[in-house]
Amino acid sequence: MSEHVNINVDWAEADESGLVGGQGVVDVTAVQHTGREPRHGEAVVTIGSQSKTVALEQEGKGEFVSFDRLAYEISGNGGTVEITGRSNTRELGFSVAPQYFAPILPQYFSITTSDGVVHGNMYVSGQWFSSDPGAVAEYTFRLFVTIGANATDEDRIIRLDANYGDGFVSSCELHQEPQGAHPQPAGYLQFYPETAYLGWDTESFTFQVESGASWVLKLY
Repeated sequence: MSEHVNINVDWAEADESGLVGGQGVVDVTAVQHTGREPRHGEAVVTIGSQSKTVALEQEGKGEFVSFDRLAYEISGNGGTVEITGRSNTRELGFSVAPQYFAPILPQYFSITTSDGVVHGNMYVSGQWFSSDPGAVAEYTFRLFVTIGANATDEDRIIRLDANYGDGFVSSCELHQEPQGAHPQPAGYLQFYPETAYLGWDTESFTFQVESGASWVLKLY
């Protein structure tokens, strides 16, 4: 008796080795789905002259924006910093805090979709993309921000917020030393953020570390 399983999508595959003599199990494995919308497919199980179609449905990933780094360093003399991350939202806007830094908003923004196509110079804060690539799969984004010199005598921190969905925000920080500041000594150690806020169900937290020496993290 012939037995086989055909799946009509490329994101799932079937293992029919557990199907013997018309009895047993068929294991279906799906790859991770990073798009927002659920996706659908079919598995056709054929045993002898009999066939049965089984519907496949995989739920989408929740809407998200994630920066690749928690903090980006900028010279005290000013300059342009490249910021990258991932998202699957259709409506992505950026804002900064404190608000008096508003003129630094991105001069260039692009996304690279899951098929490798780059869509450049498309940034309009808070407006929908003309297409909706995030419905199908996550995309990477890339933006450039230019900041002038820090003429004060204090370090300054600018928070860049990615605003998306129904009031959701994901953030990173731009750190700039005073203009003419001396490089950090060889033994310096700093990390961002300086406080870890953990929810009751939080399993892990990420710090970004910059150091000029070997170090060991200990929790007390």
